[in-house]
Amino acid sequence: MESVNKSFDVNEVFSGAEKAFEIFKSPMYDREYKALAMKAIKVVNEFTDILKKTYPEGPNTEIVNRVCKFVDEASSLSDGVLWEITEEDGLISFLKELARRGLVSQIDKIFRRGTYEYPLVNLLSSNPRIKDEFNELFRMLPEDYRDKLSGEIISYQDGDKDYSYPLIGGSALMGF
Repeated sequence: MESVNKSFDVNEVFSGAEKAFEIFKSPMYDREYKALAMKAIKVVNEFTDILKKTYPEGPNTEIVNRVCKFVDEASSLSDGVLWEITEEDGLISFLKELARRGLVSQIDKIFRRGTYEYPLVNLLSSNPRIKDEFNELFRMLPEDYRDKLSGEIISYQDGDKDYSYPLIGGSALMGF
C-alpha cells in the first residue's frame, strides 16, 4: 500500500499530466513550439510532484510503474523532444526523483534521447548554468553507471574532419 499525502490526488495529477502530454502525440507540435514548451514544463513538473509526494514501499508500485510507462512513451516520441524542450531545472528535478527511486534505466532513456547528433546528457552536463544541479544528480547515480557514462565518447564528422568529445561535459559541441 502506498503512503500518499492526503491533500494530493495522484489520479487527478496523472490525469492532468497525461492530458497535457497528448499534444506531443499530434502533428501540431512542430508549429506550436512555445505552447509545447509550456506543456512540457507542466508535464515534467507534475510527474516530479507525483514522485515527490508519494512514498512507495518498493520500486514496482503502481505509481512508479505509471511514471515508467510515461518515460518510455515520452522517450519514444520524436526522439524524446519532450525532454529537450523542458526547462533544464525542471528536468534535473525529475531525474533526481527517478534517481531516488533507483530508476536508472528510465534515467538512461532520457539521457540518451536527443534530436541532435549527441544525447541529452551531453547538453545537461555541459551547461554551466546547471552545473551544480547536474553534478548533484550525477552523484546520486550508481557508481558503475557513472563510470559507464564518464567513459563514453561522442564522435562525429563535419566534412572531412573527425571530432571526439567526452559524453559528460563535452561542451565543445554546445558552444558554451
